[in-house]
Amino acid sequence: MPVLLAGLRHAPGAVVADNAYDTNAVLAAIACRHAEPVIPPKSSRNERRAYDQNLYAERNEAERFFGRLKEARGFAYIPPVNFVRATVKPDGQVESATALAE
Repeated sequence: MPVLLAGLRHAPGAVVADNAYDTNAVLAAIACRHAEPVIPPKSSRNERRAYDQNLYAERNEAERFFGRLKEARGFAYIPPVNFVRATVKPDGQVESATALAE
């Protein structure tokens, strides 16, 4: 995550992550970007750190949304292609030709 944070053009206001990212290196990288860490502390931490629980709950909503997208990907699967050419006939039918990537 420190590499990801370093690649951002603009400093984020907050960094929301799961407690798996509660490490000193990640917290230091967030502090260097002048952002608020919204990461619940691991149970093994001696010092309990406060975090915005409401903002962390919104992370769960976003995570569930992407989980639903992953479940629905079978319905909207698009094979890897080099190009897709589609033409619409006058009667409304779509004719397509694809070249699959090798």
